Amino acid sequence: MGLRKRARRGHPSTVAERCAGTRGDRPAFEGYEQALRTIGVKERGDPLTELIAKKIIEIGKTGLKDPAKISAQAIKELRLQ
Repeated sequence: MGLRKRARRGHPSTVAERCAGTRGDRPAFEGYEQALRTIGVKERGDPLTELIAKKIIEIGKTGLKDPAKISAQAIKELRLQ
C-alpha cells in the first residue's frame, strides 16, 4: 500500500504519522511541525513528510532540544532550502 493511500485510510504506520502524533517528545514534535511550515508542506500525505520525520527523529536522538534548531538542522541535512 502506498504512503498516500495509508495516510488517507488513517493507518498510523508511517514515521511521519507517528512523529506528528507523538507529542510526548515536544521539541521533536514542534521541530517537525516547524520544518513542514518552513518548506511549505501542507498536505500530510506528501511523501516528503516521511523523510522529514525520519531526519527529525534522528536529530532528536542526539539530545538537541530546541525545536527551531532541530527544524533548521533537518532542513539543512536534507538540503531542502
